[in-house]
Amino acid sequence: MPAEEKQKFFEKESAAVVNMRSFVQPEGSMKARINAKQKLQFTIDADIIETLIFGLLFDDPEEKGEQVNRLHVAKKNAFKTFVRNDEDNTFVIEVKSVLKLNMVANFVAIGVSFRQASKLYQSVKEETGMGVLGSVSDVEVAQHCRTVCAINLQYLKEIFNDIWAFAIAIDAGNNAGTAYLDLRMRCYYKGSLENLHILAIPMREHHTGEYQYDLIVETMNVLAPDWRHQLIGITTDGASTMTGCIQGTCTRLSNECHGIFFECGVTGHLRRQQNLIQDMKSSCPTFATTRWISMGKVLKWFKANRIRLFQHFSEKKPACTPSMEWWLVVIIIQGLVERIEKTFSAMQGTRTLVCKQRQLLTALKQDIKERCYINGPMTDDESISFLAAVNNDPLHGFHLNNYCVLRQEAASSIDEVGRFVQLTMDGLRSSSSDADKEAHDCIISTIANFSLQLVSGICKVCAERDNRNNSGDHLPPVLPLELCGVLSRDFVSCLEDQRIRLGHKFSEAEVENIDEQFRKLRLAFKEQSGFSQMLLDAQASCAVQSF
Repeated sequence: MPAEEKQKFFEKESAAVVNMRSFVQPEGSMKARINAKQKLQFTIDADIIETLIFGLLFDDPEEKGEQVNRLHVAKKNAFKTFVRNDEDNTFVIEVKSVLKLNMVANFVAIGVSFRQASKLYQSVKEETGMGVLGSVSDVEVAQHCRTVCAINLQYLKEIFNDIWAFAIAIDAGNNAGTAYLDLRMRCYYKGSLENLHILAIPMREHHTGEYQYDLIVETMNVLAPDWRHQLIGITTDGASTMTGCIQGTCTRLSNECHGIFFECGVTGHLRRQQNLIQDMKSSCPTFATTRWISMGKVLKWFKANRIRLFQHFSEKKPACTPSMEWWLVVIIIQGLVERIEKTFSAMQGTRTLVCKQRQLLTALKQDIKERCYINGPMTDDESISFLAAVNNDPLHGFHLNNYCVLRQEAASSIDEVGRFVQLTMDGLRSSSSDADKEAHDCIISTIANFSLQLVSGICKVCAERDNRNNSGDHLPPVLPLELCGVLSRDFVSCLEDQRIRLGHKFSEAEVENIDEQFRKLRLAFKEQSGFSQMLLDAQASCAVQSF
């Protein structure tokens, strides 16, 4: 209809504005009204407030001139909320409304800005009709966030004080407006394995290994003063600033720590490549190095996504880019690990008897021997004869305990893995480069020794499950039922391996008490039928979850 005709048709009508109103005017619940007026006080260590809250998280060394003055005024105003107690070197924080603190924290936690959180708070107050909530500005939102951070950091410090060992994960993020160093912690605390976020530390300077190391040390000195004796491992994204052999963050931290130290990085890098994950519609599985099933999933994922990962590494060229030899080894052992995974899954059945487990292990050992052309067990004379042949010709073969494999047969078993492995190995073998030939020989040696260790290790597992034998290779006990079957000498050996860390957390009497508790556990398992049956039932029904 033309505009003129519309005007004639609606000439007697006038526009009206209708204010939309809710038909139901809700009122805040009694619990919400109580929480809105509830007050709490928290005592925070002074170093958390001064070093972390108003140091790492507040100061900005890049600010200049008038910006420095504004920052100083803002910092001075923010400090008013924290009341210092010089007697015990702490700060006291008073929360005047628990409900307000929780609401603001929840708003910010979903990713809104301080100003947006302030407006959301006002909308909730108006919609619920709870004038008792009062109002909150964006400055107050920021102050509430500092309060929440301080409370959580104090709680983390108490956790660090209660545990004797922990591991951390480090990731340098560059995609946000301000680059940050993300720090996480994993530990065993009050009966469960905890994975906790410590802090996202702003990085306002160059992302060097030294600078990242200084940030981490400054944080850990506040939260875990004894971290050099507690830190047991690090996971990183594999960047050069993390893993450099001299100036890398991990290298510096490991040099500071005492005792055995563990580090990993490649899968952590792949799990953080969001564009790659969206393109592949798949992410690299997490894994535990103590579980064959877990490692099998990771190796299977690497093999299935090899071509796309090749493309990613060639384009991005991260510091953790694996070599071709690494890919070959991963693909070759994936088949063996997959076979082991099937056996271990069958062994963890709820009704699998020990005799059936022995049969599964025996079948696994025989299958690996056939796949890898392993000979044995050999007699002493046969072993001596084979070792003499190896001494005359180092390329003759490989030997471990009572098992051996010829080098040519090991190479043949590798060629049977698949087309990619066969063609790549042929290329290395026929190459005129000494480095390629050396890599070819190294791969054969690695796979041959790996297969020999598998077969020899399976025999030890069989022996350990047989109470008529004393195993010479003592695996670390994990589950309560396993502890009940561990010899006292083996348990003492495990304690001695961690003596340095235990000594900084427990007294000599407490360490001795650990040994006494172990003896009482074994005695209860032998004498109390109900207790032993409970452990046996838990092992049968929860074997997979217990690892």
